[in-house]
Amino acid sequence: MANEFLVTDATETLDLTNFYTFLTTNEYVLAITYKCILQPLVPSMTFFHLQRYFKMDTVDLDKVLIDPYGDVTFNVGEKGTTMKLVANSTITAKGSKFFKRLLYGEFMESKEVQERKGISNWVVDLPDDDPESIKMLFHIFHLQFAWIPHKISLDDLYRLTVVTDKYLLTHMLHPWARYWTIAMHGSSPIDIQKRLWISWELGDKAEFIKATKELVMGGMPPGENGVLEPPLIGERAQMEVKQSILDGLKQLRDKLVNAKLHHCAISSSRCEDALLGSMIHTLELAHLWPLPNAADFSGSPNNLVSRLGGVEVVGWDGIHTCSQTHFVRGIITDAKNADISLPQPILNHLKWQARKAGLQGP
Repeated sequence: MANEFLVTDATETLDLTNFYTFLTTNEYVLAITYKCILQPLVPSMTFFHLQRYFKMDTVDLDKVLIDPYGDVTFNVGEKGTTMKLVANSTITAKGSKFFKRLLYGEFMESKEVQERKGISNWVVDLPDDDPESIKMLFHIFHLQFAWIPHKISLDDLYRLTVVTDKYLLTHMLHPWARYWTIAMHGSSPIDIQKRLWISWELGDKAEFIKATKELVMGGMPPGENGVLEPPLIGERAQMEVKQSILDGLKQLRDKLVNAKLHHCAISSSRCEDALLGSMIHTLELAHLWPLPNAADFSGSPNNLVSRLGGVEVVGWDGIHTCSQTHFVRGIITDAKNADISLPQPILNHLKWQARKAGLQGP
């Protein structure tokens, strides 16, 4: 029996009428057709557009139909890149206290004010928000979880967390936040800053400390490049790392000065003097003698580490050679690996955010 939907012979024609009927009465096939064929060709088309098309409804491909029967249109983003989202006002209001006040309070955009003005086409402008982030949150409001990605780029997650922070919607990311943060990476200064913000918003303490250390070692305080900055973090953490390194060097200097005959393998006084002399000489070449305080060293921790790369603590008495340079390397390693102390308000914030985002148990 010939398949009426496939052309099996040159003389056989495709029965478009039957195919149309089959397509419109089988939602599964309609969904496959949309996903595999139509969406790649017309990215702005949603599945709701397709459904309404086959129901002979009027379709506006400039709009994203979060709800095909929505009663409010949100114009999201700057002029020229605006995304129009059609949503259900009741569902949106239930999803967010802000949108509840916006849509049903005394704002100019509220339904009551719009009706008093005789405006039938309910439109709300959100020019300062990222369109894709708002669209994702609206999908969550409307329980359309199939539209939420399992993976998300660092840039997209940063923009999303900017919006969730603004509208107090961190808890909406609870089912996905843990998986998104696991895949979070980026080593450029701006990427590290974004990781810092994301971990601040989602309460990822380990990532927050890691990103903070990477930033302070490089000497770039948070908040540059237009990336949002968590409070109370920046120069203080840089100062801690630099002070830790310099304090270690001062302790080594004091030991060499005050504890004679404890560093040379054969207790040679000439060798002990040479150890101290080589340390002073190489520190002088690195422009670090006399040893400064952290507040007086204007460079970054990484800059300090780089200068210490040429510091040698080597003794020689004409017969044998001693080296204590490994102590300098150990000081640097310890400073890099040491945890950065976080003020209690920041710890409290991270703990609270982690509960909302699902990164920590109740």
